[in-house]
Amino acid sequence: TQFYVVSSTTRWTDFVKASQLVALLRGSAAEVLQGIAIDKLTDLTTNEKALESRFGASHLTQFYRKELKIKRQKPGESLQVLSADV
Repeated sequence: TQFYVVSSTTRWTDFVKASQLVALLRGSAAEVLQGIAIDKLTDLTTNEKALESRFGASHLTQFYRKELKIKRQKPGESLQVLSADV
């Protein structure tokens, strides 16, 4: 991502990465960090874990599992179209 390219190029420490991440996030990503204690916001691992748990692959797995459970073939929909949609 752009964040990691910039942080690597400029040789930021983990403390600076965490601080910049907190300062740059907006919207729902910033809201995730509101649940972290202030003294932990400068810990990069804590921030990454919080964001991963909210937006990471495991979160998407649960989302898609729910979507798959409610997915039904529509009237007139071929099995090929249904399978492609799944």
